[in-house]
Amino acid sequence: MEILGKDIIIKYIIPHLQVESCGKYLETDFMVEIASAILYRLKTGVQWRFLPVQCFFSSKSLTWQGVYYHFREWIKDGSWTQVWLNLLLQHRRDLDLSCVQKEIIANIPHNPRNEKETESTNCQYFDEALYKRRYVIERANAWQDQFKALIIRYESRVDTWLNLLILSFTVIFIRRINKKNKS
Repeated sequence: MEILGKDIIIKYIIPHLQVESCGKYLETDFMVEIASAILYRLKTGVQWRFLPVQCFFSSKSLTWQGVYYHFREWIKDGSWTQVWLNLLLQHRRDLDLSCVQKEIIANIPHNPRNEKETESTNCQYFDEALYKRRYVIERANAWQDQFKALIIRYESRVDTWLNLLILSFTVIFIRRINKKNKS
């Protein structure tokens, strides 16, 4: 199962991963294979110890502990956050931030089937345009549900889960960029 292609991983992810932090220089193809295994883990939600590493590595062999080691090292040095931030910086024109607000306001439409009219429902604020833009957020939440590692949450460390979340946003945004570039 390929989450992102090799060329896409090389273009968007590999340039921002720290190579020297892992103790030795890693070849680009080997880093792509490690990143593919991590993305597979994110997508399927499989536990680290059941990661089918033999499917990802062609020349060198690596155990699940090795994949997890590199993932943790890239968490410690902030590489996954750098991948996300650089992706946002490079493609900020593709972002729609129109629905971002500093405070949350309840925006619930009146239910016409409710027979009991009270003062609180008559005076309730409702913005039709904001209600329609809420679809953007709901769609992003639905896209997030495709990553089983975030739904099941086997992770006991908050920083691991947070970086998997950042990685999922990265994958969603890369797919959106590539879809927009094709059309």
